[in-house]
Amino acid sequence: MGDLFFKYFKFTLYVYKIFGVENFYAVSRLKNFTNVLWNLPLLLLFFFSVWKLRNIKELKDDCVMTDTDQLVVFTATLHTVGRILYSRRKNVPDLLKEIDDINKDLNIDIRHKKRRWVILCSEIIIPIGYLLMSVPYGDDHIFYVNLVFSISSCGSFMEVYFVHQVIKLICGQYQDINVKLRNHYNRISSESEYGPMVNTSKVVSKKKEIDRIVNIASNHYRITKVAKCSNSTFNVHVLLACVSSFIALTTGIHYSLSVMFTGLRNNEDNDVFISSLMGNGLWIICYSFLFIFIIKPWRDLHNEAKKTATYIHDIWNKYANANAVDANINHLQLISLQLLNTKLEFTAYGFFSLDWTLLHAIISAVTTYVVILIQFETT
Repeated sequence: MGDLFFKYFKFTLYVYKIFGVENFYAVSRLKNFTNVLWNLPLLLLFFFSVWKLRNIKELKDDCVMTDTDQLVVFTATLHTVGRILYSRRKNVPDLLKEIDDINKDLNIDIRHKKRRWVILCSEIIIPIGYLLMSVPYGDDHIFYVNLVFSISSCGSFMEVYFVHQVIKLICGQYQDINVKLRNHYNRISSESEYGPMVNTSKVVSKKKEIDRIVNIASNHYRITKVAKCSNSTFNVHVLLACVSSFIALTTGIHYSLSVMFTGLRNNEDNDVFISSLMGNGLWIICYSFLFIFIIKPWRDLHNEAKKTATYIHDIWNKYANANAVDANINHLQLISLQLLNTKLEFTAYGFFSLDWTLLHAIISAVTTYVVILIQFETT
């Protein structure tokens, strides 16, 4: 099973282990123990920072800012614990094995993209850069809050990217069968232009083509089953990532506005003020793109799955327009209706759908809660 993970996550396997995103369930107890050791140093540093925060007595006088810091630390702790608990389930290896079996049946080659290193490095460098920005403050409270937030954010980014990679594997399978159907449609379109499609010499080849399409439809059912399984496997991961990202985005925007208004009132123009705005502005941009990164693969998966039924129906229409409909061709219409009526909806543990309407709801909710926090601060 370890070879399977290395096959699909060649460039990112050990980074995932270090951040505890997926400790990769193993049958032997010794292998499970060594998998835990990968994440242990970072986990100890995280909980040491949380423990240090509880012992720091000199907090800011601003009550709302202190409460938001506590909320960020609590959410980061909850997300980190949840990620560690859910990263050792056997569902992920089983899911990956089923994906690999389908790839072998479809003769899909896995090509590792080196740009993954660029994405991973940016996901690690940004939190580290944010942490270094807190050094000029000379405040232990700010430093340890940022340390907790940076470790949790790195794990969250890696977690979202891991789910993104798995979903893209399934999406690639849908794309493969859709390409085959589109090529078949283009082929019969060219045949209809140069002669009738009901010639006796073409009956046998047409039956083979229909059998091939039926085989593609059966693979579509297998991929759909895997897609639903992936949603049930990662729904807790996605829910925790959405909740923690929402809180981080809300508190980040609130903090940036508070710092900006305070600096404008006091005519501040120093490095600490500028670095604070730059750091929080960077986090706001990162978490805004993170929501898009969470939603996009699920939406792409849904769209690719729906294309299959459309292509099969277009093929049936092409035969119908050429008056070449027989029992085999009518079977295509039945397959197309079955695929169109197959419901493929992805949710975050049933709380909300993973589509672009979620992004609209997030923008509305963040705006509402930022206004509420500013009202509390002014009163």
